[in-house]
Amino acid sequence: MSHFRFPERTGWRTAGLCAALAAGPLSPAAAQTTVEPPAQLQAVPAQPGADARPVSPQDLCRAEEQLLEVTVAGASRGVLLVRLQAGPPTAALIPPEVLRPSEAGYTAGTVDCDGQPFTYLSEQVTVAFDAARQRLVLRPVLSRLTGNTLDLRGAAPRPLGATQPSWGVDYGLSLNATYSGPRQELPVPTALNGRAYLDAGGAADQLSGTLGVAAERQDSGALTYRPRATLEYTLNDQISVGAAINASPLGGSPGFGSSDFSGVGVTLRGGFDRIHPEQTLDLPLESDVVVYLNRIPVASARVNAGKLRLLNIPLTSENVTELSVDITDETGMQTLNWTYPAVDSALPPGAYLVATQIGVQQGQWTTRLQGEVGLPRRWRVAGRLDSEQGGTTQINVRAANSGPDYTVQGSVSVSVTPAATGPQARTTLGLQADRTIQGTNLSLFSVLPVGFWQDSTIGVKVSRDLTPWSFSVQGSTGFRADTWALSGTVARNFGAAGAVALNGTVTPAGWRLGLGGGYTPAPRWSLGAQVQASRNAPTDTNIGASFSAAYQIDPGNRVAATIRRDDLRADYSHVGALLAQVGVGFQAADLTVTGAVTAVNGRLTLQPALERRAVLLRTGVPNLPILVNGAFAGQTNSAGDLVLTNLTAGQTSEIRVDLNNTPFGVTVGTDRRSLLPPTAGLTIIDWRDNFRVYRWVQYRWSPTEPAGYSSVQLGTERILLDDEGYGLTPTGTDLNGELQSEDGQRRCPVQVELSSETVTCGP
Repeated sequence: MSHFRFPERTGWRTAGLCAALAAGPLSPAAAQTTVEPPAQLQAVPAQPGADARPVSPQDLCRAEEQLLEVTVAGASRGVLLVRLQAGPPTAALIPPEVLRPSEAGYTAGTVDCDGQPFTYLSEQVTVAFDAARQRLVLRPVLSRLTGNTLDLRGAAPRPLGATQPSWGVDYGLSLNATYSGPRQELPVPTALNGRAYLDAGGAADQLSGTLGVAAERQDSGALTYRPRATLEYTLNDQISVGAAINASPLGGSPGFGSSDFSGVGVTLRGGFDRIHPEQTLDLPLESDVVVYLNRIPVASARVNAGKLRLLNIPLTSENVTELSVDITDETGMQTLNWTYPAVDSALPPGAYLVATQIGVQQGQWTTRLQGEVGLPRRWRVAGRLDSEQGGTTQINVRAANSGPDYTVQGSVSVSVTPAATGPQARTTLGLQADRTIQGTNLSLFSVLPVGFWQDSTIGVKVSRDLTPWSFSVQGSTGFRADTWALSGTVARNFGAAGAVALNGTVTPAGWRLGLGGGYTPAPRWSLGAQVQASRNAPTDTNIGASFSAAYQIDPGNRVAATIRRDDLRADYSHVGALLAQVGVGFQAADLTVTGAVTAVNGRLTLQPALERRAVLLRTGVPNLPILVNGAFAGQTNSAGDLVLTNLTAGQTSEIRVDLNNTPFGVTVGTDRRSLLPPTAGLTIIDWRDNFRVYRWVQYRWSPTEPAGYSSVQLGTERILLDDEGYGLTPTGTDLNGELQSEDGQRRCPVQVELSSETVTCGP
């Protein structure tokens, strides 16, 4: 909320007022006290003409005394008696009370005129006389003012954990049954697998932990139970220590994860304090300022008139940093805003991540040390050491550099294993380079085992996007006979309505050819089909086909069906206070349910998971598949969010959009970004600006007349409509445009709101 403060009025000087009243009544112009709108905050020194000479204070004492409204930098200081020479040049003596203490730089001295003290001004101060309004105007000269400095270093520290105690119970159940037999008979499960867990956890200040049990049933019918516990203490935003029994001491909530590791771990991080050196504000008047970083107040002060220097502004690595300053002075209130882009790299130069753990696993002592450091010129170096009591050791070192149109990565892997003749070591070199040249993506990769060169592999991939077509071809070969492979893909995109792709692979052992496509006939429907043929000698050619259909009942519920030659399957998924997925088919059935019950401030709530160390990725796109370090991590929920857990401690991770399975109607800016491992609590990554989503909207000339085969112009984008007036329309904001008939004879304005499924011509 904006708060405005009325300008102060300076009291009348008694002697001058008596003289003015004796001289006669005041004119309406002389008595006005309205506030002049703020002028541009630029000081313009007086420019006297060739015959103009500076006026001395003694000369001004002989000038006529006038009753004028005096304004300084747009702020009225009241109606006062002044000694004025209208110029050129304009000069005046003003009462001492006109200027505030921080405006003393405008003063050149004082003079006594007929027993009354007056202030005469520096020649650098521009004085103007508005005869029509009977106003004397002093324009600001910031160079004459003292100003202030606010140092914001450390003003936005990272959170140390939960701000209030929270407790909860995390639960999960997963069942999978496979069965066979004649379809006309009731199928009997031939295998039944199941997993379940129940963990109680909580966080208070900088301490968090879980205590629970995990159970598993295998095909053999054996049922096993494993108790587990974790405890973590966050010393500060750079150091945390943890301990665990049958779990990872450096991970998040265990969930379905199964581990027999018991031990302790430590994580270190530092060097992430990136700053914008200085932001300068021009304040012509004494002001009260409040400084906000990402809408959180971090500093407030009463500052002098002049230049305000904000120093060492903290920047965030994950998202854009927003700086806002509320300024309240005699003229009212205003807000100034600046935006600084995110730090160019998730691991800027000098920043580091380190994680180490030691404990017992499978009856042997194990040690793991891993870390990553950021170097200048976009370079990052990461390393990992795994050592077991039996003598097995793995060492991996990786150096990477990435920019807007290139990525280079080199790695060295050393494996040492015990043998009867002594330790055996094997070293493998890896190299990958990606470059985009005028829209063409070129990738080179190689794997080179030192001393075993015949096992090496080299390859190249070339891809090109010629909207709406895209092409890619990849080839690789080893140094042994019959180790080559060649593959390619051709795809045609039809916008948000669907896409078709043809792909194939050829190797010495055989070939594979596939044709697949998808179609979105209505906003909640999506259809897909795929045909694949393959042959691997000496077997015969194998041909398979599938058809799928899905319907989004509402944002939290979805049903789908898939038909194959030997199977028919139905699936249902729910995203809400819990996550649930049920699937039943001719060959298998499965069920997965996860959720949590939490208590905060005495209130119970239901949520999908109880996470004490996680990343909340916000994309704004439902059902978007996300990969973490090349492995599938999950799909976003109906709100376009995905919680990422168990990210590698001590190293950055790469999150990437699975472009091969992106929902129809989604345009992706960049498909990947680097991610820091989360600290205690939930770290939010806002990636919504990277995506654009389209949806079906029906346009009508009138409530009963669809605008078939017409078009809609929304800004620079033209949307073609089908025979029923449906068109794929961008979502995200309210849009205004024009509906046009196919022959151009009919036109009308339209307004597309966020929730609109049908839009009718406006007046």
